[in-house]
Amino acid sequence: MFYRFLIPEIFCHFPKVIYLDGDLIVETDIAAIIPENMGESIVAAVKNPLSDFSRRHIRSKFDLDADEYFNSGVLVMNTSNWLNHSATDRCFEYFRTIPKKILFCPDQDILNIVCKEHVFFLEPSWNYCWHYIYNDSDELKNLFAPVIKQVGNSFKLLHFAGSVKPWHNQQRPLCTYFWKYAMSSPFLNEILERNQPLENDNRPTNDLPSSHYIQSLKYRLEQAEQEIRNIRSSASYRIGRFITWIPRKVRGFFRCYQEHGASYTWHRVLVHLHIQKKTVAPQVQPTSAASPAVQKPLTIKKDYNYYRSLAPDQYPAELCEWFKRTTGQNLDLENPKTFNEKIQWLKLYDSTPLKTRLADKYLVRDWVKEKIGEEYLIPLLGVWDSFDEIDFDALPNQFALKANHGSGWNIIVKDKQHFDRAAAREKFSVWMNKNFAFSWGLELHYMNIPPKIIAEKYIENIDQLYDYKVMCFDGEPKFIWVDSNRFTDHHRTFYTLEWKKMPVEQHCPAEPNGIAKPVNLAKMIQFARQLSQGFAHARVDFYEVGDQLYFGEITFTSASGTERMTPRSFEIELGNMLTLPPKSPIPQKLI
Repeated sequence: MFYRFLIPEIFCHFPKVIYLDGDLIVETDIAAIIPENMGESIVAAVKNPLSDFSRRHIRSKFDLDADEYFNSGVLVMNTSNWLNHSATDRCFEYFRTIPKKILFCPDQDILNIVCKEHVFFLEPSWNYCWHYIYNDSDELKNLFAPVIKQVGNSFKLLHFAGSVKPWHNQQRPLCTYFWKYAMSSPFLNEILERNQPLENDNRPTNDLPSSHYIQSLKYRLEQAEQEIRNIRSSASYRIGRFITWIPRKVRGFFRCYQEHGASYTWHRVLVHLHIQKKTVAPQVQPTSAASPAVQKPLTIKKDYNYYRSLAPDQYPAELCEWFKRTTGQNLDLENPKTFNEKIQWLKLYDSTPLKTRLADKYLVRDWVKEKIGEEYLIPLLGVWDSFDEIDFDALPNQFALKANHGSGWNIIVKDKQHFDRAAAREKFSVWMNKNFAFSWGLELHYMNIPPKIIAEKYIENIDQLYDYKVMCFDGEPKFIWVDSNRFTDHHRTFYTLEWKKMPVEQHCPAEPNGIAKPVNLAKMIQFARQLSQGFAHARVDFYEVGDQLYFGEITFTSASGTERMTPRSFEIELGNMLTLPPKSPIPQKLI
């Protein structure tokens, strides 16, 4: 089930990829499922109605909005947005850190966590689950009634979700759709032989499984246990276990050392060598006489709240551990070499008050006005401390709303008449109460930005808006990358300052036919040099609309220092360009 986490990485050259579970039927042209514009959404999916118990569970355990929980059996995956959010790494990170017992639908729960606030919701007919109809619970009947009424038999994808399948009882509603295609399948005999129908699959009113269903589960369990016994008794399995014995023991040794320390690890070594008797491993002590049994230590969920609660002296060790989980590479803060490693160092020891000011999308405007002139700023339409202060009647039909204290917290409004104000209020309610510094890798220069909402003029009324990013080191521009079609068919193309295409790729492919030299290239380089003075590294972004040049933003930690380059040698080359400044104190949280 977790292979779907890798799909956008494998098919990264396609702008969008459709994922479908294997237990569904498509009744229409599947291409129609792809939205014309997914915006900043990572996936498009259908909402999954939840019982009261499930709603409470995902709220308390995962901090998810139950009304925006989606079913992961049908997905349209926006590959560029997926890669920009490092979604694959985050999915596996959550799978490693979240206790398995609270993941009722493991891959689906994790996808909802990772894609939170970045989901384009499809109409229910694109993932119509058949258990909406046949359940016996009054609560579920009431829950599913609106979907049944809305879709009826006009579904586009029929999903046989759940443990009960069409071959268990051919009399169930909607089974005929399955058997219509099964009858013409070359696998019909295999289906009939391997999946004997249950003769009397009528669930009792208390919603307990029928005896036939229990017998089916027991039979499958016995088959699974027999398969396991066969595997373990095979020669190939035994040879494999023998070959991997030393690596497994070495890995276990270091894991034990990390979790329990040297003393307990040495004791375990002596136990395995039969030199010392086995004793109880260090565990959390029971808190009451009613539960005298020794309990296992709780797995720590390293999420936003965890990082926000850390003391500053814990940041270096936690950043090293986060970098290892995210990139698979060790981080030596005493001797960083690659570009990504040095970005981690800068996050800790060069997050100065000036960087905080310039990361603020509102305050940076005064600095840009002073350095290069106000005419290069995207016109400001308003600034507010909360969403409810915004006078939408005073805003034009098209505009961009942005939270000033983070990255990617934007809503583009192309038609105010169709603007979902309630959904926007809900998003900004979350963003305005979140400190971006602790969202993804301790980008500490964001930590003390007072949250505000700004509105800027919408400038994308052209066929193609290129995002020019000038990479500067010690105040000197070195090269430029250009992002194109960011929300459809994302390409990233690298150029020298003389506008010669570079043989470098990052996350997504370069434009095959190249990109025309911008009219304002000389100005971009000149302004980037002025704006990046005094910084070991800065990325200065610009947009070009016709002949007009606009400042985009100044960024100090692109993708939190996790960008992967092809060829890999280019990361070392960039690391050599970046000379680390004198170490500054780790900043303290002030707001």
